Amino acid sequence: MQFVARLTICLLAVFLLGCSRPAPTLTVTDYGIYDARLELKGDWKQGIPVEVVSVNDAKLKETTTRIPAQTGINWGVSTVVTNHYLLQAVKVVGVMEHPAFTSPDGKTTTEDVFPLGTVDANETLEMPYFWCFLEQEPYELVPGKWTLRIEVDGQTLMTKAFEIYKP
Repeated sequence: MQFVARLTICLLAVFLLGCSRPAPTLTVTDYGIYDARLELKGDWKQGIPVEVVSVNDAKLKETTTRIPAQTGINWGVSTVVTNHYLLQAVKVVGVMEHPAFTSPDGKTTTEDVFPLGTVDANETLEMPYFWCFLEQEPYELVPGKWTLRIEVDGQTLMTKAFEIYKP
């Protein structure tokens, strides 16, 4: 009987500790235009959508929310996400709301959602979220308000608006 009571108390303590920890947090470390090396796949000429596979060696070039709509521009935010939960990993998702544009496959969108990764329990990770105006995707060069949002387990932790303008 003592074993069951002790086990119950231990489980209750772990549960209460897990509940008392604050929710995950996100800190913006910088934002604006970045120099970066991109790895791409796909080719619209072959009917395969172009996708950014990885962004490497990203360095902040200019802190700004005004972004020229021209190919070769990489922009967005760099963040740090801290998962304060003791036992639960969290999923981080980037959402970009933008003026409507139509891709070569005929799909018109005003929002794109990208999984950014998972932060394990009690861990902190750098989580950049960049948008890249690619030569292969000139249809995306649409001026207007673009709003970048980062969600952690479905809860919005950051929103940043950018003004895209014709240079």
